Amino acid sequence: MKASSEIKKIEELKETNRILFEKTPLVMFIVNPDRKIIKVNQAAQKLLQKEQGAAKGLRGGEAFHCLHALDDPSGCGYGNFCGSCIVRNTVLSTFRTKEDHDSVTATIPRQTDKGTVILQFSLFTRYLDTEAGPGVLVGMEDVTEKKTSSERLQFLAQSLDSAPISVLSTDLEGRITYANQASEKLFGYTRRELLGSDPVRFNAHPNAKSTQAGIMDEIKKNGFWKGELTNRKKNSEIFHISALIYRINDRHGNFLSYVGFQEDITEKKKVEASLNQSVSELRFRETITNLFLTRPSETVIKDILTELLDRFGAGYGNFHCHHQKGKEIDESLNHTGEGSHIPEPGVSPV
Repeated sequence: MKASSEIKKIEELKETNRILFEKTPLVMFIVNPDRKIIKVNQAAQKLLQKEQGAAKGLRGGEAFHCLHALDDPSGCGYGNFCGSCIVRNTVLSTFRTKEDHDSVTATIPRQTDKGTVILQFSLFTRYLDTEAGPGVLVGMEDVTEKKTSSERLQFLAQSLDSAPISVLSTDLEGRITYANQASEKLFGYTRRELLGSDPVRFNAHPNAKSTQAGIMDEIKKNGFWKGELTNRKKNSEIFHISALIYRINDRHGNFLSYVGFQEDITEKKKVEASLNQSVSELRFRETITNLFLTRPSETVIKDILTELLDRFGAGYGNFHCHHQKGKEIDESLNHTGEGSHIPEPGVSPV
């Protein structure tokens, strides 16, 4: 009776293991010492697009349509690159040492109707000592998409970090959670000093908090804000930036982060100011020239003096314009025979 009960438990355990093997979402198959497949589970059949019977007797590379398995007529394990195959070597190592392997990263170049597809797996093996002889259980998790996404994220992170303009991200409370190398140069703070701080500290506007509140209102309304800001570096140097700030949400519309791009435009604004000054000077000279080229009259002369006073200030006008320019204009008028005359300061006109 006891023996019968033990047998029943063993049978139940075998059935449980069979179900686990068949139903697990991981690709799993058992191979013999020649690396030929003895059994595959449902996940493996789906990936290989082969029924149980079609996969049985094939080596792993042959079942997966590995590109290198086609290099030699003998199949998987005999091609030029098979000696460095991680899957093959891990299975052979498990047979030789009877030791398990976990989280082994492996790549298989799979030949498909659409061309070669690179499959990436996380591999584990378990040595099996069964009544039918030794075997190795091979489990494979397809991490192609995960690894591709991870590589893309790493590429993006490296690109942002080496970008020539400042990139900052903040949380919902406005605390900096990311700063690239250009941000350190722009603001004069180390990355460690930037992380966790509030960007308002950089704003040189007298009412910085109010300015920041206006920016946040605009982002809530339109999803972004674009404009210019006057900031202050760690050494108190004032500089100007052109900024673009976005609100980043997940696919469900939940807030993830604010991301801002800042470019130093201090030199650009200096050049613009210089150009504006030059244009202003040119227009002033053109105005004076045009006034002199017209027929001089007392009204025109007064307009000239007004321009000079506006340009150089009252002090200059009282002394230099009325005294010196007045003489020059008066002499010019007398030379041309015109009757207008500007009196010397303090002298009443006759």
